[in-house]
Amino acid sequence: MPGKSVGYKNDLLRLFFNATATAGITIPLAVSTTATSFWLSLHTAAPGTASNRQDLNETTYSGYQRLEVIRTSGFAVSANSVTLAANQTFATASSSGQTITHWGIGSTSTGTGYLYYGGTCTPTVTIDQGVIPILTSASRVTED
Repeated sequence: MPGKSVGYKNDLLRLFFNATATAGITIPLAVSTTATSFWLSLHTAAPGTASNRQDLNETTYSGYQRLEVIRTSGFAVSANSVTLAANQTFATASSSGQTITHWGIGSTSTGTGYLYYGGTCTPTVTIDQGVIPILTSASRVTED
């Protein structure tokens, strides 16, 4: 079946997540001085991958805020997949009543934002007062 070569998948992921230039591939995001970080978000249902909106189904527990991940050092690329370089710890919940089922990687610290990637959280996280959600370095994005 036609598709991307393994090398090309890795090169695309390195370009996007690590700002690492690759021979023959140049896009503005790779050299942009404004795209130095991405923002992790937590969601109570699938994020807006069809609409590209990072705020769709985003959690609203008291204390929550998106986490900044530096593009050049916050992600590790290998075997056409990306993992977080380190665990990412979100703010402690000061309210209850939500369940985190998904995560997102987007463009802004607040607001609508542009959603680049999203995925499921396994296991899900039940938000109760005092809970500290963490996305681990086992969290993975795969380029198919």
